Amino acid sequence: MSIPVTLYSAELSDPTRPGWRPPQTETVAIKATPKLTAIMLRGTEKSALIGERYYRQGDVFQGKRIVRIEFDHIQLKTENGLEIMTLAPRVQLNRPTSHKNQQPQVNKTKATPQ
Repeated sequence: MSIPVTLYSAELSDPTRPGWRPPQTETVAIKATPKLTAIMLRGTEKSALIGERYYRQGDVFQGKRIVRIEFDHIQLKTENGLEIMTLAPRVQLNRPTSHKNQQPQVNKTKATPQ
């Protein structure tokens, strides 16, 4: 029994031969936007974990001043107004009015990365 096999390969060059150069490679940097991952509330002290750093109200994050920290979001003052970073996507419950025994429907709104 024989099985047909097709082999594909790139052209290989011999590094011991004169004039050999390593293949050209391209480095691509991907910049990830830091996310709001936690909010700490201790009495009147509030801080927000964005990326790997904690920020307090009044601190500057990426050129935007943090003007308010709430339990589920922060407000940033930008040149164009206020920007909101949410801790988690907002969930809205729609309770049916005609059927009392139905389960609530969940509508998820997608959070925009800031």
